[in-house]
Amino acid sequence: MMEQRKSLSGLICVIAFILFWISVILYMGFMFLDFASTWPSDMPGLHPMFSVFILFIMAGFGVLMLGGIIVGYFRESSEVRPDRHITKIIEPMLESTGDWMSSGRKGKYTGYDIPPFCDNCGVKLDIGEVEWIGPVSFKCPRCHEEHRARKIHV
Repeated sequence: MMEQRKSLSGLICVIAFILFWISVILYMGFMFLDFASTWPSDMPGLHPMFSVFILFIMAGFGVLMLGGIIVGYFRESSEVRPDRHITKIIEPMLESTGDWMSSGRKGKYTGYDIPPFCDNCGVKLDIGEVEWIGPVSFKCPRCHEEHRARKIHV
C-alpha cells in the first residue's frame, strides 16, 4: 500500500505566500518607520511608532508560521506509519420514517464485505489486493473473474 504524503508543490506555494507576506509587511514597516521618525514628538494622540511595532509583530508571526510549517512537514515525513489494512467498507444508510429521515446512531449502517475466497479459482481474497471496477464490483487478482461485494448490515 502506498503511503500518501503532502504534495511538495503545495508546501512550496504556502512557503512562497508566507515569504511574500513577510517581505510586504517588513517593507511597509520600514517605510512607516521612516515616516514615524519625522513625526513631531509633541503632537497629541498616539504616536505612529505604535503602528510600526504592530507591523513588525505581524512579520514575526509570519516567521513563526513559516518555521512551524517547515518543521511540521519534515516531522510528518520522518514518522513511520504502520500499514493500514481495510477489511470492510461501511457507509451509512438513511432510513425514512414518515416525514423524518434518520441517520447516525438511530439509523442502520450498511456495508460491503468481500467473500473470503474466490468462487471461481478458490484463492484467498484480500480487500487491499482485489481490483475494484465499481462501487461494489471487483475482480479476483488471480483469475480476473468479476465478483460483487456482499451487503452486510451493522
